[in-house]
Amino acid sequence: MTSMLTMTVFALGIATFEAPMFKFLFDFFPARIRCTGIALAWGVGGLFSSVSPVLAQRISDHHGWLGGVLCILLVCTCALFALSIQARLPKTQSAMAIDIASP
Repeated sequence: MTSMLTMTVFALGIATFEAPMFKFLFDFFPARIRCTGIALAWGVGGLFSSVSPVLAQRISDHHGWLGGVLCILLVCTCALFALSIQARLPKTQSAMAIDIASP
């Protein structure tokens, strides 16, 4: 019973995340490059998500409980780096305004 309740709560959490994500991706890219942009986003996400559990396990095996803290710090550092790059771009070059197919 507990397992079924846990899976139901997990499925509801995934659904509340996934449902608006597709609308966001649809609106994020212009019509000319929408299929390429969404496919590239899914491909890059799949590449990193397949390697990250193995990397996290290796770090945790080597450093113990501190490995989890190191993994979280690594992810936060990468996110802050990406946000700092995006913040330095002029408004015409922000992620929402990039148009790869323009001449």
